[in-house]
Amino acid sequence: MRQLEESGVIGGYRAALDRQKIGLGVLAFVRVKIDSHSEAEAEEFSKSVARLREVIACYSIAGDADFLLQVVSPDLDTYADFAMTVIRRLPRIKEMQTTFVLKEIKPFTGFPVGL
Repeated sequence: MRQLEESGVIGGYRAALDRQKIGLGVLAFVRVKIDSHSEAEAEEFSKSVARLREVIACYSIAGDADFLLQVVSPDLDTYADFAMTVIRRLPRIKEMQTTFVLKEIKPFTGFPVGL
């Protein structure tokens, strides 16, 4: 274990929380397009997103969007307010599309070591 920790394979330890039991009933994925693709503007967007507690993961993606955000919220009304007053006001936002999770079939529990 110590060798895995020292080599950086193990980056830390976390408790697995049940998001619904801690009051986060809404899980959504938000696809975001930005209006400029310069390195500086993408970095500005990334830094802004990193500060948002509701965004639990953010990925730069290929395809018809630039970023994919994974967002949690207590309920739909709270999510709607967050989307309209926070996400839509992030720097360089051109378009956003939200997909709500109806049921988690296989939530992330860790990486498949040895794949």
